[in-house]
Amino acid sequence: MKNKVIILLAILLTTACQSSQLKETSHERETLFNKDWQFVKDVSFKEAINDSSLEWEQVSLPHTAQIEPVVMAEAQWQGDAYYRKIFTPSSELKNKHVALHFEGAMQVAEIYLNGEHLMTNYSGYLPFYVDLTGRLKLGEGNEILVKLNNEDNPQVPPGKALDQLDFNIFSGIYRNVWFVVKNELHISDAIGANRVAAGGIMVTYSEVSEESATLHVQVDAENISGDAANAAIKVSIRDQAGELVAEKQTEVSKLDAKSHQLFNLNFNIGAPKLWSPGSPHLYSVNVELLKDEKLCDFTSERIGIKTFTFHNKGFELNGEPLYIRGTNRHQEYPYIGYALSDNANYRDAYKIREAGFNFVRSSHYPHSKSFLEACDELGLMVMDAIPGWQFFGDSVFAERSIMDVRKMVRRDRNHASIILWEAALNETQMPKEFIHKAHNAVKEEYLSMDVFTCGWVEEAYDVYIPARQHGKPPHYWNQYERKPILIAEYGDWEYYAHNAGFNQTAFSDLTSDERNSRQLRGMGQKRLAQQALNYQEAHNSNRKGSPAGDANWLMYDY
Repeated sequence: MKNKVIILLAILLTTACQSSQLKETSHERETLFNKDWQFVKDVSFKEAINDSSLEWEQVSLPHTAQIEPVVMAEAQWQGDAYYRKIFTPSSELKNKHVALHFEGAMQVAEIYLNGEHLMTNYSGYLPFYVDLTGRLKLGEGNEILVKLNNEDNPQVPPGKALDQLDFNIFSGIYRNVWFVVKNELHISDAIGANRVAAGGIMVTYSEVSEESATLHVQVDAENISGDAANAAIKVSIRDQAGELVAEKQTEVSKLDAKSHQLFNLNFNIGAPKLWSPGSPHLYSVNVELLKDEKLCDFTSERIGIKTFTFHNKGFELNGEPLYIRGTNRHQEYPYIGYALSDNANYRDAYKIREAGFNFVRSSHYPHSKSFLEACDELGLMVMDAIPGWQFFGDSVFAERSIMDVRKMVRRDRNHASIILWEAALNETQMPKEFIHKAHNAVKEEYLSMDVFTCGWVEEAYDVYIPARQHGKPPHYWNQYERKPILIAEYGDWEYYAHNAGFNQTAFSDLTSDERNSRQLRGMGQKRLAQQALNYQEAHNSNRKGSPAGDANWLMYDY
């Protein structure tokens, strides 16, 4: 038992003590920028930048601004937190594109370089890209300062005050940060480019079967120099064993100074190895950007080739019916909140898969890139969700929510695991105009076959995803056929609130606490058996209709 505890702690703390990871060629470099940060909280901005007597704590990322108790009897910490890092960039970075890529920081982030304000980010769950090109003092010390605020903010999704929100938002720079160096002619960043259906690499599909698959690879090349450049794109596709499957190169094209261009290549893959939960085969799409026939930039994406559809009678993957057996997940751990290592995210996905599930809903916000990569590898289908829960704010809030939809799709569009885009604010009364904008944003950003939106209301979305407790007796879901349906939550609230709609006279001797599904392991076998019975009873009822699948509430406590 002692060894198991040690192993678990090692997994949780892996990122905190790991050495910098480096993905590098002579043409591009992305360095993990997680070490040697300093941290302080609960001080004013003036103190953070001027008070030399402040005691800054040495930290590594991912990091939480507050170690929270296992049982949070009081509200989580909220306030201002500051992170700074002093580094000396090489003089070799002259005439290079340089940036910082933040995977996630909670939640309003103000970024400063050497005292100059560069940008403010208003999304705690999605990445942001800070362009440092031409701003660094090469060969000298530079200071990056990040001011974070996670206090209640009705203009930042999810928007609801913490004392009314159904989950915590925690704190800190809780995901990885990358230091990006590229040539002036380079492949753009999907987030940094901020272009509809563009930026980085986008792989789409038009025909997929066991016999063949038609793939379309779009590459967004950017030229930030003052001179035009002759460029071409070379794409090679390799299978999981590393064998070359296909390779093509575009014609040379002239990119004007300070411009970008989309390059497109089409591929037909014979007898593709299709991705599925039972056989999660991944291909690598390797992209080379050539300037005057010489390698100028390189990047790679992993994809899974599949075709799927939702209809009124269920779900089909690669032409075969498949029942979606799912669960929900919140991305938090005891003590450290959201500040999970990549290995801890992998562990969560692994345990979900080992529990027998083939699907997970990212409740109620986008989860980390490393979690999605684990789902790709393990064959775990995903519903990707924007931040939201029982709250709709003003026009600024609505605009930022639509931007979250776009950023989520841009970040995640190439993941094999994603089958649904929850472009809806969960359990929120949304205006019809907003619903249609959110639905359309997904379709505008990912121009592929098999793109399905979903929401807890029927308006606009391709798939209806109610929870069992949403005011309808079980037979309503069993008879529903207006559009594809997936039961997004079951087994918890309907028992906790005693509105499951089942005939449970056999359990009339149980108290309210004994009858609900919220049971701890220390509460005894009878109550744990009741919990299991509740989940099985609700799941059996779901199967009486024609849903595409269901997802229980919840895989991990939160």
